[in-house]
This record gives sequence, C-alpha cells and structure tokens, in this order.
Amino acid sequence: TLPIAVADAHPGVSLAICELPQASAFLRDKLGEQGYGDRIEVVEGDVIAGNLPIGNYDLIHLGWMLHDYAPETQVTILKNIYNAMPTGGRFIASETPLNDDKSGPEFTALLSLNMLVATEGGIESSSEEDLARFHEAGFSNARILEIPGPRTLIVGEKA
Repeated sequence: TLPIAVADAHPGVSLAICELPQASAFLRDKLGEQGYGDRIEVVEGDVIAGNLPIGNYDLIHLGWMLHDYAPETQVTILKNIYNAMPTGGRFIASETPLNDDKSGPEFTALLSLNMLVATEGGIESSSEEDLARFHEAGFSNARILEIPGPRTLIVGEKA
C-alpha cells in the first residue's frame, strides 16, 4: 500500500518494489489489476541472500520486516541493502521499537513475544539496538524519526 500511496501523491516519482522471485509474478498481476502495473516496477531480489538489484534508487524502504529475524540476520539484511545502494542513497526501516530498558510499550512487548513464538529468532529491539545495527552495516547519519502510530522510522544514509 505504501508504493501505491506514494504513486498517487507524487505522479512524477519512479517506484519499484523488490520481491522474492517466487512472489514477483503475483505482485505484478495485483499491481496491474489495480492500475499501477506501468507505474510501479517489480524487481526480483532477496535481502537475506544479498541478491538485490543494483540501482540508482534515492530511497529504499523496508516495512516492518527486520523484527521477523534474529539480530545477526538483521545485520546481514542491512549490510546487503547498504551494499546495493548508490552513494548518497537513503534507507528507511519501519519498526516498532521497545523502550531502551525494554519495559514496553505493552503493544511492542506483546509483538516481541509473538515474534519469539512465530519466527526463528525474530524479536523487537530498542532504538539503541536498531541504531547500533545500522552503524554496524555501514550507514551514516543513522537516526530515529518518530511518526504517529505504533511504528518508528529508522533512517540511515550511504555516504
């Protein structure tokens, strides 16, 4: 829904969605049915394997996905994205961080419990932990942007 919202709000912006090869045809069909097949390109890649299309994308967004994986895999994902980005590119991850002392908020604590039960190592992290992983992956100017709602944006740049 985010690429569709951006396409509607900014008709002159070029957009692409990176999807696993086995799901890309389905996504192309769905975008076509909704009238966005010519507006939003679907490229194939894998953020964990590091098989990402190299492009001159000004902005890359990963929505609520890092928490699905163990911290070590999160760093791998971040490094793979960093390596695929052009110099000057910006990366944003939408996540739901825990308080720095991990005492809550309640929604995030319950979400973290869900990740521990439903995934292989997935977990919610504090903003400090997210920023540390961004730095480990090579991102500069890593920072937190608070937005309305349960999610927070973690932003980094490739210098």
